[in-house]
Amino acid sequence: GVFCDRCQEWVVPQEVIPMLVPAHKIGDINRDGNVDVLDAIVAQKYAADKTTLDAEQLYIGDVNNDGEVDVLDAILIQKYAAEKINTFPKKA
Repeated sequence: GVFCDRCQEWVVPQEVIPMLVPAHKIGDINRDGNVDVLDAIVAQKYAADKTTLDAEQLYIGDVNNDGEVDVLDAILIQKYAAEKINTFPKKA
């Protein structure tokens, strides 16, 4: 990582995050160990500008791998939680 003097914290470059996130975490935006409707809610809140996500959450929340966390990701997470799908388009 790199220390950001302006924000006074360590920052991990975007290109490094995929190397740090295991596949089983894709979709687990709230990082509670489960991919469930709570993660879909976080994605919906982010899409509606009601919450912020850190760099890791942005990476693991973009389950369709289109470069953003939005309602489409929330729908896929809901389908995964309901066992309608068993994998996401994005692989770690």
